Amino acid sequence: MNEQEIGPKGQITIPEEIIKKLGLQPRDRVVFKAVEGGYSISRQIKKAVFKKPRIS
Repeated sequence: MNEQEIGPKGQITIPEEIIKKLGLQPRDRVVFKAVEGGYSISRQIKKAVFKKPRIS
């Protein structure tokens, strides 16, 4: 278990162990979800962007 303090701007530092475990990179987005007894954090899956095919 890892405990972090919330800074004056409401920010937290994600521990390096969790960053590595989730495979997080700079600019990645994370999701905080309320679960029984607390919260969970997970990496947001990037949606694939497909271009519409050109119809001539």
